[in-house]
Amino acid sequence: MSGAKQLIGQVRGTGEAADGFIRVTAGAGGVLTGIDLNPRLLRLSPAVIGRELTKAIQQAQDDAARRSQEIVDGVAPHVAALPEPLDETFVRRRVDAAMRDLNGGDL
Repeated sequence: MSGAKQLIGQVRGTGEAADGFIRVTAGAGGVLTGIDLNPRLLRLSPAVIGRELTKAIQQAQDDAARRSQEIVDGVAPHVAALPEPLDETFVRRRVDAAMRDLNGGDL
């Protein structure tokens, strides 16, 4: 599990738009980690730049989410095979049994 957590922390998703003039990277959780804008992008209208930037950001976030999910899916079978955690009921039964043994069967 700690290895998967570390891998997810290193995930980088990428997105590109406007014929490669916009490149975006996002980390785990969709946090943006970089935006690279080619100066030729300024030939486009502000509305087009906004749409294309939004598209690249969404692509990067989706890519990061997909990569993170692949890591989670890879460890899921191993997590399912783990025993159930010890809960309060289990511990209480064990303490009660130990007390009965110590008291000769009386609690």
